[in-house]
Amino acid sequence: MSVYNEPMGWLKGSIESMLGQTFGDFEFIIVNDNPDRGDIGDLLDQYKNADSRTFDYYDEKFLNTLWQKHQTTKTQMCT
Repeated sequence: MSVYNEPMGWLKGSIESMLGQTFGDFEFIIVNDNPDRGDIGDLLDQYKNADSRTFDYYDEKFLNTLWQKHQTTKTQMCT
């Protein structure tokens, strides 16, 4: 899931919806395309620390491209 400037309520709801699925054998990768917004980073850190299925990736250069998302996913799948 990619996040940029969504309201915190929407972001929390989306994450909770994913983590609340009955199927639990998955890795949830969240790409933060707006590392300047500290509240999003703090929230992602909380979920990452609370649930081992959650990973976050910070796009420090705001590349926000399909290639960047593909590279992130490929990296996570190969580890």
